[in-house]
This record gives sequence, structure tokens and C-alpha cells, in this order.
Amino acid sequence: MDGWRYGQKTGFVWQQDSLHTLKMDASVGYAFSRETWYGELHFQQNYKPLSRGLLKASAGSGAYDYKGEDGLHPLLNMGASLLFKENYWRLHHSDFVKVINEVDLVHGLRLTTDVAWHQFSPLSNHSDFSLLNRDKAYHANEVVNPGTSARHFEAQKSLSWSAALAYTPRQFYRIEKGRKHLLHSDYPTFSARLEHGLNALGSEADYLLLEGGIHKKAEFSFMPTFSWALNAGTFLRNGQMHFSRFKHFQGSASPLLFSDMTSGLLLLDDYQSSTNDWFVRAGATYSSPWLLLKNLPFFSNRVWNENLHLNYLHTPENPHYLETGYSISRIFMAGSIGVFAGFSEGRYAHWGLKAAITLPN
Repeated sequence: MDGWRYGQKTGFVWQQDSLHTLKMDASVGYAFSRETWYGELHFQQNYKPLSRGLLKASAGSGAYDYKGEDGLHPLLNMGASLLFKENYWRLHHSDFVKVINEVDLVHGLRLTTDVAWHQFSPLSNHSDFSLLNRDKAYHANEVVNPGTSARHFEAQKSLSWSAALAYTPRQFYRIEKGRKHLLHSDYPTFSARLEHGLNALGSEADYLLLEGGIHKKAEFSFMPTFSWALNAGTFLRNGQMHFSRFKHFQGSASPLLFSDMTSGLLLLDDYQSSTNDWFVRAGATYSSPWLLLKNLPFFSNRVWNENLHLNYLHTPENPHYLETGYSISRIFMAGSIGVFAGFSEGRYAHWGLKAAITLPN
């Protein structure tokens, strides 16, 4: 899309006192194929350290994946494009300003609110460069999703706000040098979120999303563990919204991922699962040091985990879609490999092999 880019980053940290810190990060660069500048500016200020208060502000301009943080890691998309001319991302241009506030209302109950202004515009491919497969054409920068129409990708302005609550019962914590640090809880986390696109102040957005969920992610252990999640929601209004504002789900058709395999839809095309209607999403992973392969003599002394995965998605566009799989994780402490099969409305649809590298936070 942008072709070759050149950029620079800088930042500073202002330690105001022993408990309060202001951080700033800035980046700027030039996209040679599009012949345009891009950049971002981020501020982060903590406050009320015993309530883990955090105020963040950001602004930027550039090309972004429609799925945002739920999409494929940028290094993988770049590598697939340069080596195999396989561009998984579908991009749009956005100029944005966003403010986010996070704080514990009481212990265990966290409130996250944000307000954002975006000016979206469509993009098309501007580069045909690749190290290999030079005779192959890049995929057009077009999303394949049966629930979309042209108006979801047109140039438009969007003003939105959201509020989310997350509650974890009996959350253990420690106080260290005046700051609260969360530890663990034996109970799941309950969440609820409301997002509203406002048709005001020049914004053309008109949508309202209500969703809620419950999840429990097990910590690593040398004993069997079970992680699970359930999330459901509906758009009470979806009169006008940009495709980036749809509900997206983690996962990619790329054979290599930079994340674990416990929470994504790994066989669907990257944007096929996105919806602006109602959805039900569930997933579960059972992990054990001794399940199948580890019972064999040659593998018994490996510090690996074996995992059984089950993921479910139900939307108007993807009714009763189910993925099941088996994977081995902690290969060289950070690698995973697995085999998965997908079923649509009870019928076999596809299968695939996946490899993953878990990057440090």
C-alpha cells in the first residue's frame, strides 16, 4: 500500500514524583509510493496510583488496518508482502484524535471511557514491489464480507464515545511503593461495553453497540489448565458506520502468527467474521503437559504443553461457525504449532496448519 517507508521515533518520560509519570511518544515518516507523510503523537499520564488511574491522548494520520489491534501483526504482513506478494491487510486512511481514561472505581471494578474523532478515506494499492513472485499481482485493497456495502468504505467523518466496565471478584493485589499491582483471582472477569457513534458536529456516524462478556484466562502451570471466554452483543443501531467500527474478532488466515492460539479464529479470512449486527463468540482451551504426544518416550521430557481448542462464532453472516484444533506450545519457550478444522452449520468447511511465536509484552 505505502510501499517503502522511512520513519523516525522519539519520546521522553517525565518522572514528576515517586508516583506520577508523564510519557510522550512521537513518530513521523514518509510513504514513498503514496508520496505522503504519516505520523502519530501519544501522551500518557498516570494518576491516583492506588486506583491505577491512567489518562491517554493520541493523534495521528496514516494508513491503518480495518481490524486495528485484532488484525495481523504488521511485521507478518510486511514479510508476507515482500517475500510472497501476499498482502493480508486491507487498509484505509485515517486522521484521528482520541482520549482514553482508565480508573478503578472500587477494587476489582475498572471503568474505561474514551472519545474519538476520525476522518476516514479509502485507499488503493500504490506499490507493486516484491522480492519474490514479481509476476504475481497483489490482492486489491478490497474487503470481502457479505454484510458490507460501498457506504461502509466511503470517505466519512466519525465522532464516537465508549464506556466499558470490567469486574473481577476477589482480585488479589499488592501495594509497592504507593502503587497497586494486580496479582491473580480465582474468579472470572465480567465485562460490559457501550459504544455510540454520534451524528453531530459534522460526524456522519450513527450506530450504537452494546456487548457483554465473561472470561477466565489460566496462568501458565505445569498442571492442566482451562481457559474460556464468552462474549455476545448487538448493534442497536447501525444506520451509518465505517467498516473499521464494525465488531472484529481476533484471527487471521496467515499461516504464521505473533500471538498464542487460545483466542483467535484461525481459518476464516481476515475480515470474513466482522459484523455490524448481532454476534455470539465463545472459546475454550484445555492445556496439559501430558495429553497425547507427550506420553511417547521421545517427547516425554520436553517442556511443552499440549492444547485442545474449541472456538465458536454465530453471526448473521457466519451462522454456527465452529473451529476445533490441537496444538503444541512452549516449543523453545515461545513457539507453537497446531492443526485446526472448521465447520459451518455442522458441515466440514476447511482445515489448516498454524505456527505461532508469542512475542513478549
